[in-house]
Amino acid sequence: MFRGQGGAQPRKDEPEKPFWISFSDMMTGLMALFLVAMATAFVYVAQVSSKDQQRTQDISQCMSQINVASLAFPGIKVDKDAHLVDFGTRATFAYDRSDLQPQQQELVRRFIPKVLQVAQTPSCATWIKQIVVDGFASKRGQYLYNMNLSFDRAERILCILLANGGPGKHSLSAADREYVAEKFFPGGSSSNSLKETPEQSQRIEIRIDFFNLKDPHPKPSPVDLATIGACPI
Repeated sequence: MFRGQGGAQPRKDEPEKPFWISFSDMMTGLMALFLVAMATAFVYVAQVSSKDQQRTQDISQCMSQINVASLAFPGIKVDKDAHLVDFGTRATFAYDRSDLQPQQQELVRRFIPKVLQVAQTPSCATWIKQIVVDGFASKRGQYLYNMNLSFDRAERILCILLANGGPGKHSLSAADREYVAEKFFPGGSSSNSLKETPEQSQRIEIRIDFFNLKDPHPKPSPVDLATIGACPI
């Protein structure tokens, strides 16, 4: 008489709820998402690697072209790996002085436009961040005084490049002077990187800094040459 009051019992041939089938589908979906994520990551890494290789090739080509330009100026050496241009004895300073002889100034005015011509080619222009003129001093004298002297020597080079020579005098073109005002910066290194003699240490170098892949490339502001002013040293 109590049959049927305890609730309906499942039939032995009734299929179980598909719990394990749903779990299997979930794992398959997760695996698919994982593969998509891995594929996306591989594509990104390949793109970054390709851009990095292109950057390396462009910079190498840029420095090689600057090296070729330097061959017409014996004594100037280009370190393509360190991105340096060493003027050597072609632009050394007298003891405790920050000025160059007229023939040395002329050398600077004739060589730098060759560098600027290369710098504005596609392989260089994309990556050049700034060009730093580093001044150096020997160990003679006080360190802080020499640091200031080194900076003055670097600033002297910018004064030479930005000066308007006037009629009958050699000077950079207006376009080159604008480029110098936008991209060149003075730096003082005091008695770092000494040469064999104190006279050889009293020199300048040009260091070219290049953008990294993740660096923003800000658009340079136009420079009004009328605001350059006179050399302060």
